[in-house]
Amino acid sequence: MEIYVNIETDFTADSAKAPQGLSAAAKAAIVKGVKSAIVAANKKLDTERLTKGLVFKFTANDKAARKAAFTLRLKVASIAVTPGKTSVAMTGELNVFPNNEMISTSLTGNGAYEGSFSDANTADTIEAIAENMAGKALPVMQAKAVP
Repeated sequence: MEIYVNIETDFTADSAKAPQGLSAAAKAAIVKGVKSAIVAANKKLDTERLTKGLVFKFTANDKAARKAAFTLRLKVASIAVTPGKTSVAMTGELNVFPNNEMISTSLTGNGAYEGSFSDANTADTIEAIAENMAGKALPVMQAKAVP
């Protein structure tokens, strides 16, 4: 049995301070981070319980059986660039898919890196934050979807 995770992304960081084109890279990094969390969570599943249908496997494949489905909406809320350091803050929410029944609006994550600003380092930081946030949300989805 599978839990479908619908991934929605948003980039609202101050566009005057963020370089042009970072929005697309940020959204791609969020998706990559969530998918990494899904892979990691699935590796931890007990195969015997999975075969018996006692636990759900996560998927981002929208063609998957939707016995249980959730939307994980993650947003880059801010990017602060100071000399020698870039900080990223993200927020998120978890809803039942497709009816948007609210489960949580209190997902948050922060990260930073030292050195001069770069799109690649910022995307890597966003990916790591998204993976961490998704890793915390996936057990909640599993608990809500228990057969």
